[in-house]
Amino acid sequence: MQREEKQLEQSLEALISQVADLKNSLVSFIYKLENEYDRLTWPSVLDSFALLSGQLNTLNKVLKNEKTPLLRNQVIIPLVLSPDRDEEIMRQTEGRVPVFSHEVVPDHLRTKPDPEVEEQEKQLSTDAARIGTDVAQVIICALRNSKLPQVFKDIPVFISLLLSLILYTSDDHLTVCEVVLSGLW
Repeated sequence: MQREEKQLEQSLEALISQVADLKNSLVSFIYKLENEYDRLTWPSVLDSFALLSGQLNTLNKVLKNEKTPLLRNQVIIPLVLSPDRDEEIMRQTEGRVPVFSHEVVPDHLRTKPDPEVEEQEKQLSTDAARIGTDVAQVIICALRNSKLPQVFKDIPVFISLLLSLILYTSDDHLTVCEVVLSGLW
């Protein structure tokens, strides 16, 4: 029993370290997108994505490692619930969770997404399945378009553009997509 606890503790320390590295990279990338978008180049965006992808793959390998105990077999039971502000929880969660009470425990310890999230995910999967190959080709061409780094200057417009391309299912969708991608939007 002692050996399993030690192995679990070491695995959790490795996971915490990997997640911290991933979090720092995400924070750095978001900062670049929000504050340095005018100097942002497509190769640097790709480098950031490659770094994030590598860190996610490393985290996945740590989780799949045979020496890592299966975390899904671990039971988490909140021993102390309090409506009062807990400074230790505040420190550990970087201020995101001020109290660990009866109100927040179900949200933080749930194993399934909220029903609204499940419904939204199902709807997105359905919408994605309706995309024809021609629309997918237009999206791929848009992503390969040399004007793409300029689009990053207005991230919300870029995201709404991609969502509208994905969800657009009319007969003349190619014409609309081509007009949008040509910069007339």
